[in-house]
Amino acid sequence: MAPQLDFDDLDALSQGDVEFFARGRAPKTEEEAHAPAIARGAKCDKCPLYGCRRGPVMGEVKENAPAIFIGEAPGRAEVEQARPFVGPSGEILNEAIATGTQEQLYRTDCTITNVLLCTPPDDFTDYLRKLKREGKNSPVKCCKPRLLRDMAESASPTVVPVGKHALKVVCDIYEIPMGKGAKSLPGAPRSATIKVQHGAPILVPEKELDDGAVRPGVTIVPSLHPAFALRGDKAWLVPIRNALEKAARIATRGGKINWVEPEFLLNPSLEQAIGIIDRFRAAPGRKTIDLETDGVETWKIHVRCVGICADIDGREVVAVIPLRRMDGGNWWSSSGMERVSKALCRLMDNSPIGGQFLQFDTETSLNQKPWPLMTNRTKMWFDNAIAHHDSRDSEFPHSLGFQASQFTEAPYWKGDVDAKSIEGVSDEVLHRYCCKDVLGEHRIGKILKDRVITHGCADAFNVDSRLAPHARNMGSLGLLVNDEVRMGMYKELAVGRADKILKVRAALGKPNFNPGSPKQVAKWLYEDLGLTPVYDTKGEEWDEDDEDAAPSANEDSLLALLDRGGLSKETEAGIDAILEFRGIDKLIGTYIGMREVPAGEVAKAQAAGKKVTLRNGLWMVEQGSVSDVIEYEDWSRLGWGIRPILHPTWLVHVQVSGRWSCNPNLMAVPERAAVVCPLCLGKKILAGGLGCVRCKATGKIVINARAMVEAPPGHVMVGADMEQIELRLYTLDSGDALLWDAFKKGKDPHAWNFASMVGGRDMDAVVKLYDEMMTLGKDHQKVKHSRRIAKEFVYALTYGGDETTIFTNMFSQREADGSRSFPGLEPSMTTEWYDNWHRTHPETARWQNRRVGGWRRDGFIASLLLGRKRFFRGGEDRNAMCNFPIQCVPADTRVLTTRGYEPIGGLPERRLTGLGVWTGEKFAPFRMIRRPMAERIEVELNNGVRFACDDAHQVLVPGEKRYEWRKLVELKPGTEIAINRPQSMEFGHGFEGWESAYWLGYFIGNGYFGKRQVDFTIGDRPHLGLTKEDTQKSLVRVLPRCQMHPPKPQWRDNHVVQSIGGKHALASWAAAGAKRGSTAHTKRVPQTIWSASLERRKAFVLGYLHADGYCLRRDVVSGGESGAIYVNTPNRELLQDVLLLCSTIGMDGRIHGPYNADREGHIAYRLHLYRGLAHQALGLLDAARIKGGPVVPNFEAREAFAGLDRTKLPAGTSRGSVRTLMHRVSKGGSVSAHLLSSLGVPPQYMVMGIKSVTRTGKREPMFTLSVDDPSHRYCAESVVSKNCTAADILNTATLEIVEQIPHRGWSEFSGPCLQIHDYFGVYVPTHMGERAARIIKEAMTTEIKGMPFPATPKISTTWAKQ
Repeated sequence: MAPQLDFDDLDALSQGDVEFFARGRAPKTEEEAHAPAIARGAKCDKCPLYGCRRGPVMGEVKENAPAIFIGEAPGRAEVEQARPFVGPSGEILNEAIATGTQEQLYRTDCTITNVLLCTPPDDFTDYLRKLKREGKNSPVKCCKPRLLRDMAESASPTVVPVGKHALKVVCDIYEIPMGKGAKSLPGAPRSATIKVQHGAPILVPEKELDDGAVRPGVTIVPSLHPAFALRGDKAWLVPIRNALEKAARIATRGGKINWVEPEFLLNPSLEQAIGIIDRFRAAPGRKTIDLETDGVETWKIHVRCVGICADIDGREVVAVIPLRRMDGGNWWSSSGMERVSKALCRLMDNSPIGGQFLQFDTETSLNQKPWPLMTNRTKMWFDNAIAHHDSRDSEFPHSLGFQASQFTEAPYWKGDVDAKSIEGVSDEVLHRYCCKDVLGEHRIGKILKDRVITHGCADAFNVDSRLAPHARNMGSLGLLVNDEVRMGMYKELAVGRADKILKVRAALGKPNFNPGSPKQVAKWLYEDLGLTPVYDTKGEEWDEDDEDAAPSANEDSLLALLDRGGLSKETEAGIDAILEFRGIDKLIGTYIGMREVPAGEVAKAQAAGKKVTLRNGLWMVEQGSVSDVIEYEDWSRLGWGIRPILHPTWLVHVQVSGRWSCNPNLMAVPERAAVVCPLCLGKKILAGGLGCVRCKATGKIVINARAMVEAPPGHVMVGADMEQIELRLYTLDSGDALLWDAFKKGKDPHAWNFASMVGGRDMDAVVKLYDEMMTLGKDHQKVKHSRRIAKEFVYALTYGGDETTIFTNMFSQREADGSRSFPGLEPSMTTEWYDNWHRTHPETARWQNRRVGGWRRDGFIASLLLGRKRFFRGGEDRNAMCNFPIQCVPADTRVLTTRGYEPIGGLPERRLTGLGVWTGEKFAPFRMIRRPMAERIEVELNNGVRFACDDAHQVLVPGEKRYEWRKLVELKPGTEIAINRPQSMEFGHGFEGWESAYWLGYFIGNGYFGKRQVDFTIGDRPHLGLTKEDTQKSLVRVLPRCQMHPPKPQWRDNHVVQSIGGKHALASWAAAGAKRGSTAHTKRVPQTIWSASLERRKAFVLGYLHADGYCLRRDVVSGGESGAIYVNTPNRELLQDVLLLCSTIGMDGRIHGPYNADREGHIAYRLHLYRGLAHQALGLLDAARIKGGPVVPNFEAREAFAGLDRTKLPAGTSRGSVRTLMHRVSKGGSVSAHLLSSLGVPPQYMVMGIKSVTRTGKREPMFTLSVDDPSHRYCAESVVSKNCTAADILNTATLEIVEQIPHRGWSEFSGPCLQIHDYFGVYVPTHMGERAARIIKEAMTTEIKGMPFPATPKISTTWAKQ
C-alpha cells in the first residue's frame, strides 16, 4: 500500500514528483531508496540531496569494461526509469558507441554512471555555488566514494567524462591540474577547460600510490555533455558525437590512441640547419610551416623558431630551425642569421607551403628585419583555417586545437608554452611545442584537403586562398590616420560627453550621479525605483531565488527594461539619457581611441603599460581597439615625417557567409554622431546675437569618425560601394515583381518600399506617396528617415523576421551618439507595415519557404557564384538561409565565343577586351567561374548533339507565350528546349590562305601522316563539284614547295592515294592543326579553324565534305543530285565538331547512329546536312527549297510573321505559300526555323527535343559564366544555357582589382586598403585616380539576369568622403 502524502510538503515537491505520486508509484522510503548507494560508499545521509525524491539512479557497472562513461547527474527520464543515460542524451551516447566502433562495442559492454546519483534542483554550477555559500556539504564529495568504487570495479583503460563537472571530478581523482591557471611540469598530464579539452585524449601514466599499490594508467577522453547542445546550439551535437565515437574507438584498442610522433630534429648546428632547410626545399609536395614568436603585432615582433614538416621519402620529417632565444638574443651570429634567412627565403618563396592561419606567419616572416624569412608577397598557401571554414565545419571554431580534437586522436598540447600553465619554459620546451604544432597542422591539412573536395567546397576555398595574401597585404599597408583630426574629434566629443552627463543628472535629479558607473545605475534602477531586473551580470535571465546573482545595468539590460514597458516617462527619459551618454563614451573610447588623463595620473598610466602622450597641452592615453593597432611610423624618406598608421587584420575565414572580417571592426566606426555644439553648447547663438558658425544655429554638430582616416600626401582614396546589393540579390532570387519594376524603371528602391509598406494594396496611394517623397528629394530629413525605416524593416523582414521581432530590433536600435534610431516607433506600425508588405510582395514568403525547403532537401544552401555552402549543422535557421542555387557545366563543354566554340574550362577567369560569349543575339563580355565538383549529367538531343552539365543546369523551354527557364534534369525525353540558330558569324580572325584551310579540312576527312610524308585518299566527287584531277592540281598550288612522292597518285588498299613529302609539308600541316598519329577515330576540328574567319571556315568545311561527303538520291528527270549531303565515320566527336562548325557558317543538320557499318560489327555514325542550307553557304548541289529541320515555337513564329513584308519576298517564294504558312501558325502550328530565316525574318532561337538524360554517377569540377548582358545566356554545345548569379560578387571583383592595382605596385603607399561589407577601396597616386576608378567600376559593375548591380567609384582624400 502506497504511503499517504503529506500535503503540507507538496510545494516542496517537483512537478515530476507530483506526477510520480499521481500515477500511484510512490517512491520508497529515504533509507530504502539510498541503501544501494550507501552500500557502495556514498555518504547519502550527509548529502543535501538526501531525500530529494530525484534519485538515486545507480550506475550500470560492468567489471573489466573497455570504457567507463561518467555523466554529471541523472535527468528526469533517468529518474523515472531508474537508469543512467536513457533520455535524449542517452540515445546520442548509445548511437555513438555503436557507430564509432562499427558495432564492435555497445552500451551494454561499458560502464555507465554519473558523478551524482540524484538530480540537483537547479543548474549544477549554480547549485554548487549556493551550497558553498551556505556552508553545506558538496553532493560531489558525498558521492565520490561511490564513484571511485564504480571506477575500480569497472577497471576501464578508457575513461570518458561527459560534461564539465564530470571532467573536473575525474581530473581531481587522477590529480590532473585543470584550467588556464593550472600548473604542471612539461610533459605531465594536464587538462584544459571542457570546451577546449573536448575530444582530446589525456594520457595518464600508471602511478604507485602511498600504500604501495599501483594505479593503472588510463586514457581520459573528455566530451561535452549532449545536453549542452540539445538545450542550446544543436550544431555542437556534431563534435559531441565525434568525441564519443572517438572514445569508443580508443576503448576497443584498450586505451591506445592512434597518434605516433616521429623523432623531432632539434637543436641543429648552423650547417645542419642549412642542410635541413635545403632538404625540405628539394622534397616534392607541400611543406607545413609554423612560427613561434614573442608577440602578436606582426610589424614589430620577432620569430623565435620556425617549425617545418613534410613527407620525404615516404615518412614524416619534422624539424625546428631556431632563430631567437627565450632571453631575447639571436640564436646564430649575424652571418649565420643571414645564411639561415636566405635559406628560409628560398624555401618559403619557391615551395608550396601550408599551415594554420598563415596570414600571420607569412606577414611576420616578411617583416623580419634585417633578416626576412620570406620576400614573395603574392605567394599563395594552403591554410588549414580557410579549409576548415570552407567545409561542412564552417560554423565551428577554426583553431588548431579544435581541429585536432575533431580529426585526430592527438593529446591536447596547446597549453604547453602558456606562461600561466607551465613552469620553467625553456628553448627546448618551446621547440618541442613548435614540432607538435607543425606536425598536427601537417596531418590535419591532408584531412581538410580531402574534406573540402568531398563536401563540394573547392571553388570557395580556391577563391578564399587567392584572397588571403591580398587581405594580409591590406593590413600591412594600413590606413593613414590624421592625428590632428582625431584630436579635434576628441575635444568636440568630450564636450558632448560632458553635456550628456549633465542631462543624466538633470533627468535623475542626482547632481553627483556618474552614468559611467554600473553600480550607481543599478542602485538607481533596482533599489531607488524598485524595478525588477531583466538580466543578471552573467547575461542570464534574472532569477530572484538566485542569491548569488547580481542585477545587470549594461546596455542590453537597459534596452530590455524599455522594451518591457510599464515605466514612467521620467524613468524612460533617465534611461534614454544614460544610453546616450554611453553611446558618446563608447565612441570616444573605442573608435577615437584616446582619453584625457589628469596630470597626477600620468605616471600610474605609464606604469600600467599604456601609451601616454602630451597633445596640445593635454595628457592623452591611447586606448580601445583602434589605438591598439596604430603604429607611429617614420616616413621621413618621403618627406611625411612620423605618421600614425592603423594596421587592421583582415580575415577571410571568420564569417560563414564568406564576407571578410576585420579587427578592429572598422565597419562599426560611425559615420554620424550628433553631439552638442562645443562653441555655443546648444544655445545656437554666440555673443552679439550672431548665429553659431560651427553648428549653423542648430545647437548640434555631426561628427564622422571616418574623417580621421585619410590618403597619404600626393595620393587619393578610390573606392566604390555595390549599391543595394542585398536588396537586388533578394529581388533577383525571389522574383519580387514590385521591386523588379522599381529597379527596372530606375526608382529609388528604399523610398518605393516605404511607400508600399504604408500604402498597401492601394497602388494609387503607393505611387502618390512615392512621388511626394521624390518631390521633396532624397536629402530632405523626412525622406531620409523614411528610407532608413524601409531599409531596416525590409532587410529584417526578408531575412525571416516577424512583426514582433522587427519591432523589438528597430525599437532597440541606437545611433552612435546613443540616441534612438527610430523615435516614436509603436508595435502597431510594424504590424501594419508587415501586413501591407506581404499583401504587395507575396513573393517574399514563397522565397523564404523555397530556401528552407532547399536546405531540407540538400542539407546545405549554396551561393551561386562560388558554390559557397552553409550546412546549418544545428538545424533549420530560417533567418540565415539567404543564399542562392547553382548551375554549371563540366570543363569539356564548349561555348560559343568570338573565337568560335571553346571548352569552358579553358576560358579566362576575368573579362578580356574583345572576347565575348554568344547570347543568341550578340557577343557579350563574360567571366568564367570555377565551381565545385558535381555529378556529370549527359544529355543527347534529337539532332544527335550531346552535351554535359550538372543536375542544377537550366535551359530555355518554350511556354505558351515566351521561353521559360527549367532545370534540365526535371525534363522528360521529348521535351523541346531552345538551341542556337545557325547563321554566318564573322569572328574576324585570320587563317593563312583559303586553300590551306580547304586542304586542312580535306586532311581531316581523308588524310593522315606517314613516316616522311602526308597521304591523301583521292576520289571523284562529281556531285560535289570535284574530280581527281582537280584534287591534284589544287594540291600543287597549295603547297608549291612540297614534293609529290610519287608525282602521280597510286593505288593503295583499293584507294587512290596522293603523297606529299618533305619537311616543309610535315611542318606546315602540323602548324595548321593536323596532329601526327591521329586516326579516323581520334581526329577533331583544330582550334585554329574554330577561330578562323568566315571564309576560311567555309573552306575547311568544303574540303572536309569533298574528302568524305557524298550524296544519295539522283533526280531521274535531270540526272542531277537532289538528295542531302552525308558523311559516314566511326568518329562521333568529329561529326559533332563539324555540325557545330557548320552552324557558324549558316548550315545545319543532324547526327544519326550508331550503325553497324560492316559485317565485322564496326560502328559508324552518319552526319546529315540539309541541302538547301549547304547550297546557300557553299554552293554545293543544285539550288533547292529550304525545308525541314528544327522548328520554332508558335509564339515566336507569330512574332516573325508580324514583321514580314510580303511585298519583298525572296525570289521563288510565292505569296500563296506564305499565306498557307501564316494560316498554319494562326491555328497553333509550327514552322521550320530555316524557312523563316530564308524569308528574311529569322527567329531568335529554334527548338529541339531531348532524346535522353543520363546520370553518370561521376563527379568532376564544374564551370559557369557570368555574362554582362541583360539576357544572361550563353550557348553551350548550341544549347541556350542560364548564366550564374553572384552572392560572392565582391570577392570575385576584388581579385580582378588587386591584379591591376597590386600592393605597393603604383607607389610605396598604394594598393588595396579597405574592404568593408560591400565596399572596396584603394590608395593610389593622385594622378592615377581616374584610372583606378575605371578599373574598380569595370570589376564591380555587372548585370545578372536583367538585374543591374551598379557601383559608382568615388575619388577623395578621406574615408569620410567615400
